[in-house]
Order: sequence, then C-alpha cells, then structure tokens
Amino acid sequence: MKRLLAVLMLAGCAVAVAAAPKTKTKAKPKAGRDPVAEMEEQRKVIADSLNRGDSRERACDIVAQQFSLWCAVRGRDFIVIRGVDTKITYFATLRIPGK
Repeated sequence: MKRLLAVLMLAGCAVAVAAAPKTKTKAKPKAGRDPVAEMEEQRKVIADSLNRGDSRERACDIVAQQFSLWCAVRGRDFIVIRGVDTKITYFATLRIPGK
C-alpha cells in the first residue's frame, strides 16, 4: 500500500513538472496601454516563437503568460482575451502571415 502511494505521488509530481511553463518570462503590467501597440507586441512575440520552431499552441501559451491573458488557436488565428470575472476588457484576433 505504501509503495502504491509513493508511486502515485511520484507520478503526480512528474505530471506537474511536465505541465509547468517552459519559459521564465515575467508578466508585464499592461494597464493603460494602447491596444494597437499591445497587439503589435503580441504579434511580434508569436512570430518570434514560431520562428524558433515552437508549435502554435506553445506560442499561444507564451503570449498568455507574458501578457496575462487567455489565448487559443483556431485554425490560423490566435484569439487573445483579457477580462475580469465576466467582463471582457480586451479582445483581439491575430493572424501571423506566412506561418
């Protein structure tokens, strides 16, 4: 029984380590920023990530972490949303040409 519990704990720790973000970038405060400039900055981060060979989902995770927002990939588009509770404060659909 103790061995089974130990194996389950080790497996849980391994899953947690695998699910942890791979980059150590800190989220930048974006309050009061120009939405157009923020969109261009997000587009640049996504393009840099794709040029490094990361997957589209990984690029989306990096943008979500750096800009403190929610990101999803739908086809060729990146959908980014920031909100408080049920109120959406920022919504953008980004398409990176040629990727």
